[in-house]
Amino acid sequence: MDRASKPHAPIAAQLRSAAQRSGLTQEEIARRAGLSQAWVFALLRGRGNPSVAALSALAQALGLRLVLSVEYPEGVPADAVYPWIGES
Repeated sequence: MDRASKPHAPIAAQLRSAAQRSGLTQEEIARRAGLSQAWVFALLRGRGNPSVAALSALAQALGLRLVLSVEYPEGVPADAVYPWIGES
């Protein structure tokens, strides 16, 4: 499965790294996040389809904050996607 089909994989890798650095057990992370231990295990391995709320809770449990960014693909001007932009 490629990165495009698992867009949360880079986030999972960052959370997994933070979890390892934290020294917390998955059970403790799950308790702090209000998630099941099985779900935390899956999320930290890039499995499942986590909601923004689940990712945010997991990040907060690890002392992080979740920052979302929505951007145009590289090289694609906004008016190519939304032709009405720039109209007066």
